[in-house]
Amino acid sequence: MKTITYLFLTIAMLITMVSNAEKPDSANFFMNSNRRIYRTPVILASHLVVVPVVINGSSPMNFILDSGVGSTLITEVSSAGVVSLNQARKVLLSGLGNEQSMEAYVSENNNLKIGGLEGDKQQVIVLLNDIINLSNRMGIPLNGFIGPSLFERFIVEINYTKQIVTFFEPAYFSEHVRRNDQIIPIKIVEGKPYLEVTITCGGVEQTVTMLMDTGMSFAMWLSPIGNCGINPKQDAREDILGQGLNGNITGKISRVDKVKIGNFELHNVITAFPDTNSIDNGSVNSRRSGSIGAEIFRRFNIIVDYPNSRLILRKNSNFSDKFEYDMSGLEIGTIIAGLPVYQVLSVGRGTPAEEVGIHPNDQIYSINGIHVNILSLLEISDMFKRRNGETVTLVVFRSGLKMQFKLKLRRLV
Repeated sequence: MKTITYLFLTIAMLITMVSNAEKPDSANFFMNSNRRIYRTPVILASHLVVVPVVINGSSPMNFILDSGVGSTLITEVSSAGVVSLNQARKVLLSGLGNEQSMEAYVSENNNLKIGGLEGDKQQVIVLLNDIINLSNRMGIPLNGFIGPSLFERFIVEINYTKQIVTFFEPAYFSEHVRRNDQIIPIKIVEGKPYLEVTITCGGVEQTVTMLMDTGMSFAMWLSPIGNCGINPKQDAREDILGQGLNGNITGKISRVDKVKIGNFELHNVITAFPDTNSIDNGSVNSRRSGSIGAEIFRRFNIIVDYPNSRLILRKNSNFSDKFEYDMSGLEIGTIIAGLPVYQVLSVGRGTPAEEVGIHPNDQIYSINGIHVNILSLLEISDMFKRRNGETVTLVVFRSGLKMQFKLKLRRLV
């Protein structure tokens, strides 16, 4: 199921250039009650870290913790939610895709709370139209992205296996670097972290500068502009990579032979190569060749240390997981965010799902005899990436009729 795999490639890319407004003031974030450390459990949605955020006294909303975001961004507000924003002004946004710009609001001097953390004078950007459809595609209510003020102000530890994030006051951070940990230098430019990685593909080896993007679920994307000769392989799959601010993002999905970060090596890494015409409007700058996302970072427990310009990587139990892409051709989402009612959003051309006759808008009833009302969207995604050659039995409702399909999974990438 491709949505879980690559959707946030496009979101991460569009967010990096959403606003040219004033930068949020990280100096106005602090810990309540004179704490030096604040630790909180988090939700992982498609390997993305989700934290509860209260804006100007609102009900808690779910935000993705994103090191690649430019400002705190609200993509949707639930029908039951009410958010009061200060000093809002309308702006026009241009983004990925090929259609016209869209309207948004930039709001200044807001109060943000994340449990024991609080920030004043914070900037918030609000998209007026829910073009991303974030909650339905991810299967849980999601309201937006937050990041720069937190990463600039605190040292942030993300434990992907225990699903815990810890924020440290830099002056009181107690370093416990183990022998096999890797300390990776990062450069902070305009509030975003960049690191160097070495990529090997088709006999070409290049060291490139990449944006570290914890808010992108995909493993990696490489720009067609300045990727130093790393190109998709001949068997790359052409696909719609997702939805940008201004329409569909097209490109190719392929693999690179090896990605080396410090002394850690990852093999057969699935990589997206967006088309030039999808990103030629300023979304990519000369500083980087692409981005690295959560499908790589989840294989480590990480410490993001902006004050000392470094990233600390500690290999965890996910490290040896194979990189796999959807083997069905299905894009599935929830009908109502947060409820386990799923439907087919799209069917890829030349895929097992198309070949057996599954259609968009088919409502999923069961997979391999398991009723989907006990499955999460991530669990459903894993069922379509489990084993090359496996036959999956899918029961759906279409126009009130129950229909059964058997599709044989195969590697599309």
